Amino acid sequence: MTSKLFNEISRAPGATDSFLMYDASKDRAEWRKWIKTIYVPFTSGTLEIQKGPHTGWEIDFAAEVAYARLYIPDDFGTLLTAEVTWIALAATAAMAWDVVTNWGCNDEAYNGTADALSFVFTGTPTADDLYKSNIAAALTGIAAGDIVGLNIVYKTNTDGMFLGVKLTYEVSI
Repeated sequence: MTSKLFNEISRAPGATDSFLMYDASKDRAEWRKWIKTIYVPFTSGTLEIQKGPHTGWEIDFAAEVAYARLYIPDDFGTLLTAEVTWIALAATAAMAWDVVTNWGCNDEAYNGTADALSFVFTGTPTADDLYKSNIAAALTGIAAGDIVGLNIVYKTNTDGMFLGVKLTYEVSI
């Protein structure tokens, strides 16, 4: 008897962007894309703070900012999610911040492409809890080889410690 939890993964000859997964519970196999994740911490900002072992950039007053710089991997295909990771410093309702991005690749202007997003956190966060907020809309059109500058900027009631950015993407061949 085959367990319903049994999964077998195998590569197609010469394939680099997908794999065949057999699911015994469904008695079928299907091709799936390789998915990768990268995480880049915020490396500078207005005020660096620490909570336990976590170091990040505090944004809780006007003009405060956190900066990250990302290299989009050469095997990048399609962006699935882009999440800012942060810790709430207070239970503040109607928290909002701006995400400002610009990017280019080799032999292009550093700000040849720009995008932005006004992010509003729905609900009231719990102080000292970790959160992931999707900011993929601020990275529309990124491609393999791009060098991205990403800023989080205070907007309304922002009260958080910003840790980094997590990108999840499908691999391209």
